[in-house]
Amino acid sequence: MMRCHYIYDKGEKILIPGCGTGDYIDKIEDCVCDKRPVTWAGFERKAFKEQVEKMKAHISELELLVENLQDKLKRRYL
Repeated sequence: MMRCHYIYDKGEKILIPGCGTGDYIDKIEDCVCDKRPVTWAGFERKAFKEQVEKMKAHISELELLVENLQDKLKRRYL
């Protein structure tokens, strides 16, 4: 699998994209190509981050539900 990399042409440094987002980046640091090998710690970190994002989304939904219910209670008892 090819990854984003630089080549030098006539002294000029040129970024060669190796993955889908390579066409839209200016620095190799922004490259999102698969950087194998993935360690077990890296795998766990990715899974953890995905789970955290799911939980944050769920918390946001619950906060909206609580706000909605609080508004209904205020309207009912005012």
